[in-house]
Amino acid sequence: NLGLVQAAERSREVALRAALGAGHLRIVRQLLSESLLLALAGGLVGLLAAVWMMPLIINMIPGAASGSASVGGAAAVPFLEHVRVDTNVLAFTLVVSLITGLVSGLIPARRAALINLNGMLREGGRGAAGGRRVGRLRGALVVAEVALSLVLLAGAGLMLQSFRNIRGAEFGYDVDRLLTLRNSLRIGTDREAWVAHFEEAAERVATMPGVESASAVSFVPPEFPNSNVRFHRPGEVPDDSRDPIVVIRTVTPRYFETMGIPLLQGRVIDERDTRESAPALLVNAEFRRRYFGGRNPVGEHIVPDLAGSVAVLSGARGEIEVEIVGVVGDVRGAGTDPSPLAMAYLPATQVPRPIMNLVVRTRDAPEKLLRPAEDALWSIGRRMNVYSVETLARRQGNLMWQSRFSMQVLGLFATLALILGAAGIYAVLSYSVSRRTREMGVRVALGAERRDVLRLVIGDGLRLVAAGVAIGALASVLVTRLLAGLLYGVAPGDPLTLAGVATVIVIVAASACAVPGLRASRVHPIEALRAE
Repeated sequence: NLGLVQAAERSREVALRAALGAGHLRIVRQLLSESLLLALAGGLVGLLAAVWMMPLIINMIPGAASGSASVGGAAAVPFLEHVRVDTNVLAFTLVVSLITGLVSGLIPARRAALINLNGMLREGGRGAAGGRRVGRLRGALVVAEVALSLVLLAGAGLMLQSFRNIRGAEFGYDVDRLLTLRNSLRIGTDREAWVAHFEEAAERVATMPGVESASAVSFVPPEFPNSNVRFHRPGEVPDDSRDPIVVIRTVTPRYFETMGIPLLQGRVIDERDTRESAPALLVNAEFRRRYFGGRNPVGEHIVPDLAGSVAVLSGARGEIEVEIVGVVGDVRGAGTDPSPLAMAYLPATQVPRPIMNLVVRTRDAPEKLLRPAEDALWSIGRRMNVYSVETLARRQGNLMWQSRFSMQVLGLFATLALILGAAGIYAVLSYSVSRRTREMGVRVALGAERRDVLRLVIGDGLRLVAAGVAIGALASVLVTRLLAGLLYGVAPGDPLTLAGVATVIVIVAASACAVPGLRASRVHPIEALRAE
């Protein structure tokens, strides 16, 4: 942008060079070399900034500081340890810098090289027509700076609101004083042994001092891996295009008591649900609303499609008709959309698994019992693994890292955009005011007050800013739709967000206008009239 202004201001110099025999190619080569030099210098500074900032950005990812970037035992970012500034990054930086220099320098250089000396002299160097062209160019650059800054700040503002909404969402369970332990068995395919182990593990941990209750579940909320199962009504033919999908969890007795998930209707899964008893199923309120229209589903029968891994683990053969014995409250995920999912809970005795998560409700701070609870599991003595030992609050925060990371990175770029936007506005306006030194001196000599000059400069700048805000607001409504999948509780193009961002932009732009305005208001008429 500033290159275009500079090219317009150097019109007379370039015309004189051409008149003295410099060819178009020589002029373009000179101006383009200046642009490339600046671009490469900027690329070098950016590369050094990347080296400095990369550890800060990587440390935003859970576990990266300790060298194991994982969430709940799964890799948050695969191969994170290989992220570094290497020859590929250096080559990319060089190419981008060269392209930037070519793009930002070729058009101004070509324009300057085509200037005709006779036309330039007829306009008197920087005559009225040339001045109007340069003035329009400066105005367009200010508008572009403001619009770009507003678009990026609007995106960051929406992400910030979305992250706050997710943090403030009710997850449907009591996260305080809860710790979790992932426990996987290596004792063959004896399903009854699986059930016996997790019952013993929960009982052993529950009897520890400082523990209120303990239970086991296949996946701890707010973790929602792929454990979806289709179901149909008894007597119906399964149809994947029609049958609804439900998220399945396998639990042991006292799970809902331990988690603090309320019972709404019927009963919970307890000791009466054995391998020999009638198959039972517990559903959540979202399941009831979505598939039963809100009416009481207790006593209804459905047929879950226990195919694939679930069938292998449970030993199920063919269709199993299960009875809905109760309805519990909804639990929500911790992703970018923590809306409740339709869920169903099966007794671990009827659908056993070799890998379960123990959930433990403590009387005091759960951090104190992390190591004792892990030791209690190892003391059972079977061939197994115990890992992902952490408080549920910490796990919940880690599972929200994607939303937090997106917000932080976008906020970083938006801040840089605001700084660059303010610098660009200041540079263009300051340069513009410096070219109007004679005009300002004449105004003061003719009786204009200094505040009139200041008001003139700031007013001219804010008119351009207002145009940039209007264009930026319209562009934000369109561009922020790309963020729709990352937003929760706030719509793309939210008017309050746009209004807040526009206010920030106007304040920053007004400050950028005030500095050259103050400088112009202090110009002495004699000095101004002596200026070129």
